[in-house]
Amino acid sequence: MQRSRLVAAALLLVVGFACCTEAKTPIFIIPGIGTSNLVGRKTDARFISQCPLLSGGSLIPGLPQTPVSVWTPGAMLAAPACWRYMMQLKFDQASGRFSDQDGISVTAVTGGTSGMDPITYPLFTAAGYNSLALHIETSLGYTRGVDLIAVPYDFRQDLTAMNATGELQRIADVISSGVEKNAGAKAVLIGHSMGGLVATALLSAPEFAEWRSEYIKGFLALAAPFGGAVPAVSARISGQLLGMPWLTQQLLGLSVDEAVYGSTWGQPSVVMLLPYSSALPSSMVLVSTPSRSYTVAQLQELLADIGDQAAADMFPQVHSLERLLAAPLAVPTACVYGRRVATPLRWRFSENLKPKQRARPGRREASGMGDGVVNIQSLQLCRNLISGPASAWVSELADASVDHVSVVSGAAGHKAVSAMLAKLL
Repeated sequence: MQRSRLVAAALLLVVGFACCTEAKTPIFIIPGIGTSNLVGRKTDARFISQCPLLSGGSLIPGLPQTPVSVWTPGAMLAAPACWRYMMQLKFDQASGRFSDQDGISVTAVTGGTSGMDPITYPLFTAAGYNSLALHIETSLGYTRGVDLIAVPYDFRQDLTAMNATGELQRIADVISSGVEKNAGAKAVLIGHSMGGLVATALLSAPEFAEWRSEYIKGFLALAAPFGGAVPAVSARISGQLLGMPWLTQQLLGLSVDEAVYGSTWGQPSVVMLLPYSSALPSSMVLVSTPSRSYTVAQLQELLADIGDQAAADMFPQVHSLERLLAAPLAVPTACVYGRRVATPLRWRFSENLKPKQRARPGRREASGMGDGVVNIQSLQLCRNLISGPASAWVSELADASVDHVSVVSGAAGHKAVSAMLAKLL
């Protein structure tokens, strides 16, 4: 009997060793703003009449509610006022805390086992991330739901809110679980756009230092706007996200500009993404109207002038990306982004801005180099996170076809990602 037990124990050790030596480094993809699906649930039956989208389900103890998809064209069309109510967060200036509006709870959908399920996470595919996932699967032999996992998040929140509400901890828990299921092999994070900022927050916040040491092997930032992005300004003023003509067309009868404008009202993440003096001069004009202009240093004043007082109040707290750049990260870090696409730097509006009234789309008055969304100076701030030589860990893609989206979905972006992953894995 004793001998049998010894043999069994030896076999377990051999099997366990084989498992651990064969396990791949798990990869977690953290996507950009607006590409995680959000669902809403009612917390107060009295709210049903105010927001008919949430009329399904039950508040009876023991009976589950049916969540309602929030971040979809259908929700925008069915009840625009209700939809905007669900998208906006309340800000208590005295406490500096954010919360959902009265009577509702909004959370990010996990997206199935892999985080990429096309039914519960359709925006992941629509934004091109499935193309990146397929490339990693075919070129590196990864498997979705096993060692390749996406991590959706509540993109309405800025980084300070995500930390205070436990959203960063929830993301960390998803990563921890994936690492443990892969025999403890430490993870590599890929963060695109705002997802790169979220990953950096996890890798730089002191309260996550022990977690980082135990679970993270490396980090790849794709087109992360460490110095903000000028299109965030036009989105807040008029809903004009990128200045592209097709974005002003109707989507199933709903103006896309109107939808963007409504969803960005008082939204902390949009305020966080407004340009910084670390990327553009403080005196540089971003917005001009017949009566006045607004510089990088006057963004808080701009928010107040358009009637978004909540955004103006939260500005000093949430407009704080410089904190991410205080020191290099403690894990190997790489940066990939495009640099040859004309990127908006200043908008001119034909009419003066009015409080709580969406402005007509402006025209791009000045452009510079970048990836079409984020200017090159903002992208290059990623270098501050790198402790090694930039020549080895930064890939500035001079291909004019590489923009903010195709760095994730295009062949040139995939090639650069593969080269950096070869160093990180």
